[in-house]
Amino acid sequence: MLSPLAFCAVVVQLIALLCHVRGGVYTNPVLPRDFPDPVVMQASNGLFYAYGTQSAGCHIQVAMSSDLVTWAWKGEALPHKPKWALNSTNFWAPDVQQHGNTFYMYFTSAQDSQTHEGGGFCVGLATATNPLGPFEDVGDSVVCGVDFSVIDPKSIDAGGKTYLYWGSNSKPLMVQELSPDRKTLAAGTTARAVMYPTSEKYQRLIEGSWIEAVNGTYYLFFSGDNCCGATAEYAVMVARSSSPVGPFETMQNATGAPSSVMLQLSSSFIAPGHNSMVVDKQGKHWMFYHAIPVANFQKNIYGVNLCIQLTIVQRIALGFPIRTSPVITVHITLPTLFAD
Repeated sequence: MLSPLAFCAVVVQLIALLCHVRGGVYTNPVLPRDFPDPVVMQASNGLFYAYGTQSAGCHIQVAMSSDLVTWAWKGEALPHKPKWALNSTNFWAPDVQQHGNTFYMYFTSAQDSQTHEGGGFCVGLATATNPLGPFEDVGDSVVCGVDFSVIDPKSIDAGGKTYLYWGSNSKPLMVQELSPDRKTLAAGTTARAVMYPTSEKYQRLIEGSWIEAVNGTYYLFFSGDNCCGATAEYAVMVARSSSPVGPFETMQNATGAPSSVMLQLSSSFIAPGHNSMVVDKQGKHWMFYHAIPVANFQKNIYGVNLCIQLTIVQRIALGFPIRTSPVITVHITLPTLFAD
């Protein structure tokens, strides 16, 4: 049997990952493979790196691009399981940031000490000196729960502090300050809720926090209700605050809109969500997310690890209201879509 790392090496030789780019136009999806929960970051070398939930025999996937639309899948980024999750087969939703010469990857896995169904997920931390990895776990988990409410980490630096967000299982999205070395929760601090689930469509279960700071405003993007499977129904909502720890005002409350949904299904893709963002050299924001092609869903092909959750890129302008839907053909010179 091939090891996960060897399997990845084989797969990367078999699957072509180039998107169609010509005449100032690119075609979604830009990474046509199973790549759930995509997080994209730009390293100090100028290249872009995307990281995704487990697939193709890899714990955490990584891909690389020089232009955000032409991607090369590079296989495994986290070759070794952490000591607290040696029996786990779940490695979800990485978040990667560079600080100095070190790359910090927060990720989710199920801890071995919990054996009950659906229980015991933790956020872990692994580091590397190369954005492609190998990332190695630092030893202990950062924060744990008794169910899957502690998943989908997102870290940011703001006001001289580092914060970690997490949340799911129909519980609030949480945030807490991290220690200066980023490895533990800061002593003397407590977790606080920044967003609560509601009874509204797409918000009964919320997850996938992403924070984007623009001109002193912190935009909180989050996804819900159900990413995958026969009942997949997923969308992205947005809220904003003048502080990274809230309180956050939803787009619905701020504008009187019917909901806070800013991204939902289209005629080509359903269940878009778990977004990340990157800023290009012109200061334009590009949003990446996964979605399920309608054609696959109609054929009952809609599970994770079936090469159907695809990385899609779209340019947006931050400000309220924000609304869009997944699109296939996109002009790189796309005009600003939204304004205050």
